[in-house]
Amino acid sequence: MCFFYRNDHSVWEIALDRAVFGRSTLTTMDTTGTYPPHGEPGFAYDPVGKVIGGAILDGRFYAFDPGAKARTNEAIR
Repeated sequence: MCFFYRNDHSVWEIALDRAVFGRSTLTTMDTTGTYPPHGEPGFAYDPVGKVIGGAILDGRFYAFDPGAKARTNEAIR
């Protein structure tokens, strides 16, 4: 699970231990790519592509690939 912190554009990985919640961890991820310049980005998980995408602004779609720890953006055609 990921948390996007818009104040400093960091991405955090949340690893929940549902058996013992106190063993859950929160770790900053080293990522590449451009964070969307959107003030209120909205994202959704794509289970087929395995990316988190959204934050559409100025004709661009922003995505984050948690496996690659990479952000991308593409022009919407």
